[in-house]
Amino acid sequence: MVIKKLGQVLSVCLLAAGMVAVNAQTQPANPSITVYSEKLRTLLDPVSKISVVAEGLTWSEGPVWIADGADSFLLFSDIPPNRIMQWSEKSGLKTFLQPAGFEGKDASAFREPGTNGLVRFDDNTLLAANHGQRQLTFINLQTRKKIPAIALYKGKKFNSPNDVVVSGQRDIYFTDPPYGLAGINDSPLKELAFSGVYRLGKDGLLSLIDDTLAFPNGIGLFPGAHDLLVSNTDPKNPVWKKYTLDFNGKVLASKVFYDASAQIAQGRKGGPDGLKIDQNGNVFATGPGGVYIFSPTAELLGMINLDSAASNVAFGGNTGSTLFITNGTRVLQVETLTKGLTAP
Repeated sequence: MVIKKLGQVLSVCLLAAGMVAVNAQTQPANPSITVYSEKLRTLLDPVSKISVVAEGLTWSEGPVWIADGADSFLLFSDIPPNRIMQWSEKSGLKTFLQPAGFEGKDASAFREPGTNGLVRFDDNTLLAANHGQRQLTFINLQTRKKIPAIALYKGKKFNSPNDVVVSGQRDIYFTDPPYGLAGINDSPLKELAFSGVYRLGKDGLLSLIDDTLAFPNGIGLFPGAHDLLVSNTDPKNPVWKKYTLDFNGKVLASKVFYDASAQIAQGRKGGPDGLKIDQNGNVFATGPGGVYIFSPTAELLGMINLDSAASNVAFGGNTGSTLFITNGTRVLQVETLTKGLTAP
């Protein structure tokens, strides 16, 4: 059942927090939280307020919280204008890096020239899925200097790396659909015949995990880093797929974690996209109609319903329990009762 409509309280929430109120057109239209299982209440209070923290964006993606004490902040990609944005309650919204991805003069070959997924690699380094450079890119958090991490698979350029996750052992997993290229699969720049899910080991060896998904997108590791979850933003096969890995990252088994075909058929906006996994293995995943909250065994516990497509989520904030949601031209936040998994 739908517990509470939140649209009417949004402006009050923003004013109480000392933020600038937004007009009705920029507020989520009647956002709500749906409870499918009482287990949801241990993760999210169903009367939690959803508020806007940033707006005026083009297409927001790839949020990551940079926890540095009093100077902590949120970073996220605004892909079409080729920039990474920074937000905090203290400093508000500002540009962190531009250009973030493509650095040439003519970006016409790119549908999305910026970066997409972002993750903190170590204390001083951000790791970006870089559409415009068709690579994974290390970015120094202080100097903003960019260094390529990897750009080729068997001598061929990646399509446009989309999202990325790093294990506690510094193994990197990432997805590579062609969304960044103008024409997508029909782009003349496309060198690979497939869209891949990859593992870049801490030893520098690159391996292909899966080449069967049409549009692999969001990616996350469960606690222990022996299970990998990948979303497929394919309206013909809108699933989240789970892979069981051995100690070297080799796939031992795989299966569909959840199929969103019914929600797609209902006309809900968006598809399986970015995701994050909490410290107990619960999944917060953007999909058709909002943010899906799954148990570790794929039971749908509840949903944060949104009127427009959401692309990704990240845990952060002062307590680590704030869920940030990139939602098209805006970024939203809602307080949860859990914390994100930082180093699986």
